[in-house]
Amino acid sequence: MEKKNPNHTTEDPNKAKEGCESITYNKDLAKQDPNEDFLNLKKNLVFFNKNVRDPEIRFVALANEVTPEDVKEKGLDFVILADVSGSSYPFRVYQKKSMYFSLFDIEDLVYQIPDITPEDFDKIRFAFIAYSDKNEGVKVLDFVPYNKIAELCDKIDEIEIKEETIKARNVFEGLEKLNGLTWNEDSIRVLLHYCSDPAYGSKYHVNPKGLPSDYDAYPNGVDGQNEEEILENCSNLNLLIYNFVKFNNRCESFSKAISPSFGKFDQNQPKVDPLK
Repeated sequence: MEKKNPNHTTEDPNKAKEGCESITYNKDLAKQDPNEDFLNLKKNLVFFNKNVRDPEIRFVALANEVTPEDVKEKGLDFVILADVSGSSYPFRVYQKKSMYFSLFDIEDLVYQIPDITPEDFDKIRFAFIAYSDKNEGVKVLDFVPYNKIAELCDKIDEIEIKEETIKARNVFEGLEKLNGLTWNEDSIRVLLHYCSDPAYGSKYHVNPKGLPSDYDAYPNGVDGQNEEEILENCSNLNLLIYNFVKFNNRCESFSKAISPSFGKFDQNQPKVDPLK
């Protein structure tokens, strides 16, 4: 009898959290295959392939929030902020795959823009920020226009998480980089944040009992890092939506601490079988 592969089991394809308006769950994302061919996903981008996609292939339901006419008038700045630490290891396939699904959804909205012009495409822009631990630095791709979406795909493809570790992370350094991006004035601004563990600082932790002794190397926060100032600067970005995708319940206190700094802060904990 063939042995069942637990990595291919699926979960309830319903929305992971009632009330989330800007993130739509998709049953295809529940399947984490370590051998996923992301090149095939990339080929599904309209930029690379003019074939019509299944309208259900989507992750960020941006069309619920804005119209194609809105995007034509103001443009769109879309940022992926990703925790690429070892805490994301059990969700490494889901993370990369859903990033592509978010691009599918944005493309589907963009191609509904009436009388779209090259100038309209220039106002559709993407940025990418990846963070992990304090001493590992932060990788940043500043905004690129739609015709350079391949640069964003390269950053997604470069994500490589080799083993699982559970620690607090340097989330605020990632958030700080948001303020260094070259946002377009008056653009529609959307952030998609994948978070596996809360920021350094014991006030951001949930249920520290049972966690490793080195879970937080900076329980009092990182020296020289002004969290309040970072959040104030982020609030001044006037994001339309902050999509917060958490992979576990360790992020509860952290998400509650930062959510007041943002107008529309949508949380979602996807139902997906962790990989080993």
